[in-house]
Amino acid sequence: MHTRRFTLVSSVLLVMGLGLLFLCTEALASGECRRKIKVSVVDFGTGADIVGTATLCINDKGPGTGVRGRMEVELLQPGDAYTAWFVYIDRPDLCVGGGSPGVCGPADFAGDKPLGVFGRFDSAVAGADGEEEFEGSVRGLRLSSGSQVWFLLFRHGPADTSDHSHLARQLLTPEDPNDGAPGLGNVVDGVRSVPVAGAFFPMP
Repeated sequence: MHTRRFTLVSSVLLVMGLGLLFLCTEALASGECRRKIKVSVVDFGTGADIVGTATLCINDKGPGTGVRGRMEVELLQPGDAYTAWFVYIDRPDLCVGGGSPGVCGPADFAGDKPLGVFGRFDSAVAGADGEEEFEGSVRGLRLSSGSQVWFLLFRHGPADTSDHSHLARQLLTPEDPNDGAPGLGNVVDGVRSVPVAGAFFPMP
């Protein structure tokens, strides 16, 4: 049986051993964003050498409770379709799916009460300069102390502008039946996405 190299949930293993640190944490006086955290975008070694920064804006009080984020990246493949995914792990210390305690893997995103959940954050077709900004929000979300937020960027190959149905699948789904067929991927088409970069925010 063929085993694919990456899936949306198994790609989270790439964060282990990277020793990521916060680059900047600041509070905004305007009240627009109670806490803003910036980190570097990490390239996953697929040959693109993607670089950039990512920002997570956290509002944990009042009517504006929720999170917003942005990922600014360079060196994307012009004309390719990309999706950005928001991943939340409430208790990463309980993860066992990666083979050892505290290491998250596919099993930690499955079952009746998964430790990790994910949803589409944004999408784009890369322009000629290979630079794009991905941003989105999750209103009402609350982040637990010790939790983790990840932004994952996936490449879906050349945008299929001749087939609008396929283009929609490229920009709206993981194109991975392992994550849930048929809604998240077509079994006949198989896997058509590769994780290429990410940003990781551990919550104090």
